[in-house]
Amino acid sequence: MLYGQPTGYLNGSPDIRCIIEGRPRVILVDTGSSVSLIQSGVSTSKLNQAIVKPFGVTGDELRVKGDQRVSFTINGEEFVHVFCVCTIPTEADAILGMDFLRKAEAWVTPYFLLFLLNGFQFL
Repeated sequence: MLYGQPTGYLNGSPDIRCIIEGRPRVILVDTGSSVSLIQSGVSTSKLNQAIVKPFGVTGDELRVKGDQRVSFTINGEEFVHVFCVCTIPTEADAILGMDFLRKAEAWVTPYFLLFLLNGFQFL
């Protein structure tokens, strides 16, 4: 069982350190985002045509360039998830939205992030 604390906060949301394609990155955990987003250029995986049209908090449609299936590692555990590629107004490289958090059966509190996958718990 592996628990952990966020490594910091950006704009009031917890962020976590991860590795994407061998490079250290910062991912923001955002329970207010229905989809996961990644900045253009963070991943070199194939850019596919996006099947969703996400909207920002202002109600404006985000200019999605496509989506990418991205592998990333958090505390030695590897995940693969599809992110919408667009410019996001944060210093983070990506945002983990509720699409990932639901799939990962994640519990998010102000103090720690807990993922439950396949009966195992980890940060």
